[in-house]
Amino acid sequence: MASFSDQIKVANNDWVPYNTVDGKGLVDQIVKEAFALVGHDVVYVILPWKRAYQSVKAGETDITYPWSYTEERVAEITYNKSPLVVNRSIFWYKKGTDFSWQEYSDLAKYSIGGMIGYSDTAALEEIGIQVQSVKDELTNLKKLLAGRIDTFPMNEVVGNQVIKQNLSADEQAQLMTYEDKPLVETPMHGVFTMNERGQKLSADFEKGLQILIENGRYDEILFSGK
Repeated sequence: MASFSDQIKVANNDWVPYNTVDGKGLVDQIVKEAFALVGHDVVYVILPWKRAYQSVKAGETDITYPWSYTEERVAEITYNKSPLVVNRSIFWYKKGTDFSWQEYSDLAKYSIGGMIGYSDTAALEEIGIQVQSVKDELTNLKKLLAGRIDTFPMNEVVGNQVIKQNLSADEQAQLMTYEDKPLVETPMHGVFTMNERGQKLSADFEKGLQILIENGRYDEILFSGK
């Protein structure tokens, strides 16, 4: 039986195809079904990503997802145990750009775009790489095509979806990816408020998620797009 039977407030935004503001993304579906299995409904509060995290931290909403593990975050929010998805972030660049990297120092010669509030952007900034951050992936793609940046990191699945939905065939043909070395390959979790309610909701959610994993529904949603 669920610890709390009231509605769960989800702080959400677009990260297509994983998250959508209408709650129909792949991870949205996993989260809704996991909560439903333990007796909870969800409602959405649409916020920018950094604000979504802060709202959960403050207890204004109950959960936001998916977020990577950091020492700073673990001190102020509650993570669920099992990853919801793995973020494989790779560099994208324009055809004709001489781009490659193996060490962080290799990136210093490039003009790099980033995303406000994203873990791959934070990873670059933490080691002193200058990043031009914007609010969404499409803006970075347009900057890349216009030659305003040389490269930027983006989730492989998300990137392909954004490109397919928003760029012309000619624009798509100009883009390249550096597959040899991802910038990050990080498990992403749901995060809850660090209080009694958050801890109990996290435990409830983990129970529902494990049922989805064990009965095959998790794979069906994530890999079949259902």
